[in-house]
Amino acid sequence: MKKTPAHLVFTAIIYFLITSCTSNEIGNSKDVNPETIYTGYSINAREADDTVTCTAYFRFAGENGTTLVLTKPAAITLDGKKLDVDSSAFAGAYYEYGTSLQNFTGNHQLEYTDINGKKYNEAFSFQVLALKNNLPPLITKKGINIEFNGTTNGDAVFYEISDTSSVTNDVIVTDTIRNNSISLKAKDLQTLSSGPVTFKLYQNKTIPLQNATKEGGIIKVSYSLKQRETVLSDE
Repeated sequence: MKKTPAHLVFTAIIYFLITSCTSNEIGNSKDVNPETIYTGYSINAREADDTVTCTAYFRFAGENGTTLVLTKPAAITLDGKKLDVDSSAFAGAYYEYGTSLQNFTGNHQLEYTDINGKKYNEAFSFQVLALKNNLPPLITKKGINIEFNGTTNGDAVFYEISDTSSVTNDVIVTDTIRNNSISLKAKDLQTLSSGPVTFKLYQNKTIPLQNATKEGGIIKVSYSLKQRETVLSDE
């Protein structure tokens, strides 16, 4: 059985999921002070199925507090489109919108209106993250630079490279975008067995809200590239 440091992947991904200590209880925004409502937005983009899912959630007294259904006239809109409430046993109440990657590229505006009519506008820009070129059919253990479109210098990413051997660990590295590229280093590639390998990359970032209640809020962005395959050679 392949030895994979799966706990590292789990730790990175779970950062952008609702944790087990987060409440899934549901209340109504009319029952709490509007300034105690924590506002959270998540943008989950997946190249593999060409989708973007935007989720808004409102919680009483912090990121892990009770989820809230917005009581009219309170509302949340994305680019002027009102989002409807949904819920699940796991996540509680939330507001969600889905579309394709290409349709979502560009500038956007979130507007949360509280029960007293006070508005909180949040502007953000979304760019499709993509490899500038396909992975070559053969890479060597000397290392290789991978270039991207849709990145910003300083963006944090983590990638995973897996071979087919049952005795080697997957390579899982956290890196930073520099000059729109990352470097797969020789010291990491040399730990893998030569032959077919798969490459996966994820980008996660957190952006504090510029306009929020006293309780605050954030935008979480996660982006996953579809798996690529190539061959790793010693030479």
